[in-house]
Amino acid sequence: MLAGGTLCTPQIDPVPTVFFGDSYTANFGIAPVNNQDSERGWCFQATDNYPAGATRSLADKGITLNVQSDVSCGGALIHHFWQKQELPFGAGTLPAQQDALKQDTQLTVGSLGGNTLGFNRILKQCSDELRTPSLLPGDPVDKDEPAAKCGEFFESGDGKQWLDGQFEQVGWELEELFDRIGYFAPDAKRVLVGYPRLVPADTTKCKTAAPGQTQLPFADIPQDALPVLEQI
Repeated sequence: MLAGGTLCTPQIDPVPTVFFGDSYTANFGIAPVNNQDSERGWCFQATDNYPAGATRSLADKGITLNVQSDVSCGGALIHHFWQKQELPFGAGTLPAQQDALKQDTQLTVGSLGGNTLGFNRILKQCSDELRTPSLLPGDPVDKDEPAAKCGEFFESGDGKQWLDGQFEQVGWELEELFDRIGYFAPDAKRVLVGYPRLVPADTTKCKTAAPGQTQLPFADIPQDALPVLEQI
């Protein structure tokens, strides 16, 4: 556009944006964390989390986000998008993540599904070490099945049936999530972000501890189960 004999760059208005999601969006527990003086501090949402990084990256490309809210929270299930989330250790509850949406929200971005699928339970199914009492929540899918045979457990019989049912539930609930965004923020673009790759293509790399570490990356999970975990 020519204005007064000069070439002007068109101004792009900031995009009203809401971030939602679980610990992967929140960058769970990486200090420093946000909201330390409120109940939301129990989400352990990192100051430099995915929403902060995405906002910064887009700004470098000339796209400014007006972040209306970042309600990502560790431990969130898909249904916490429309239901209250109970915080750990009786610390209280958080409102449904959908409450952050506004009629003028133009972009919604987040990641949900892993906790609903039950990935902690899947990991515990594959590891005797992870089955011991720890901060990792959940029980193995079938504690009577040996961890060493978890690969075949999830590829046939009761294990496969359980896993198929979990994926169906995730699918139904994600459809509900998208429908709700469409209702509460009808003009918003809906972006669901995938999870980082858990297992490298070359699983022999998992036989060596990372620099400065003594434990193997996947504890005692058997090598033949790693491709199954990657597929899941």
